Amino acid sequence: MSPRAPRAPHTAAAGLALLLAAGCGAQPATAPGATPTAVMPLPPALQGRWEPVSKALSGAGPLTLTAQTLTWSPCGPAARAATAQSGADGWLLTLPGQAACRLEGEPVTQLRATPNPRNACELELSVFSGAAQTPPAERLAWAVYTRMGCAPAGR
Repeated sequence: MSPRAPRAPHTAAAGLALLLAAGCGAQPATAPGATPTAVMPLPPALQGRWEPVSKALSGAGPLTLTAQTLTWSPCGPAARAATAQSGADGWLLTLPGQAACRLEGEPVTQLRATPNPRNACELELSVFSGAAQTPPAERLAWAVYTRMGCAPAGR
């Protein structure tokens, strides 16, 4: 029998936390700066129709998000499949195998939707190209979007 190195206490604790989370259906938390967690549906707080406020993406028009799709003019008129991953700085939306999504001639493969913590009616949208180019890599565009029909609290 070959000797095995003892597991570090933090490794064992992390494994136990994952097992407990899996057993009760909870999702493990993502530490700030960590990579996104497992793929999941987009939360209801981000679902809906969003209009660009910033001029940078005004030509791209409105963005409609559902639990698992997006509709956006750079991707054509049909809804496109999107996977979502929660991270410390918002939601990473990946458009699997969809070269039809283009912004200024560049293929769009990922969007980062970051809700505004001070205004639930706004989100920041960062647009990325290339499968290996994940945030915080250089982005193609960035803009603020506002939810259609949303009135911020206190107004």
